[in-house]
Amino acid sequence: MPKPLRRFVSVVTPARAAGAVFAMIALVAIVYVRRESAADTGLDAEGNEAAYFSALLLVSAGAFVALAARHARPEGPAVPWYVVSVLLLTMAADELLGWHETLERRTGVDWQLLYGPVVVAAGVCALRMMWALRARPRVLATFVGGGTAWLVAQVLEKVQWSGDTLLHPGLIVPEELLEMTGSALFGVAMLAVIDSAARGPAPAAQPGESPSNASARASTT
Repeated sequence: MPKPLRRFVSVVTPARAAGAVFAMIALVAIVYVRRESAADTGLDAEGNEAAYFSALLLVSAGAFVALAARHARPEGPAVPWYVVSVLLLTMAADELLGWHETLERRTGVDWQLLYGPVVVAAGVCALRMMWALRARPRVLATFVGGGTAWLVAQVLEKVQWSGDTLLHPGLIVPEELLEMTGSALFGVAMLAVIDSAARGPAPAAQPGESPSNASARASTT
């Protein structure tokens, strides 16, 4: 693993990253929850601060997946990891540029149906990643939590609308916050994978030496 990446994860630990990101998500919720969601300043609008923050979370998650695939994946092929990384980065661009809405307007087909095959392919790749993470239950739970948050968010979006008619505006805020939460959980899970690889396996204790003393000895060498 490159030394700059090791230094990065020694400073930006998973716990610190999670605390900072979820504090910012809470701040976004406080700022936007009182605004009209259908307006340009709402959580579901393109090109505002919330959209850029959501895209940043997706870019970070995609980058961490790629870094984990290259330097820290526990086992198995790297291709599924890179597929998920590319999907997250594409989702970030979509968040800013509104590609799904443009496709829906031009085709007359719900964007969730248009994106269906991509979601299925990504789901298969995510299952491969989950299998590779099976020996790390906390990381696996965090990763699954990210996927669950995104899944629930898409269900809420489906319920919100009937064609171009907004039926349940009150669901916009939880939907958007769930998407941010899901992206954050993906990123934290992958950061934990990288952090674990950077730390390396626990050093073997010498005869008569405690594990804590072995760790201390290794840290000074």
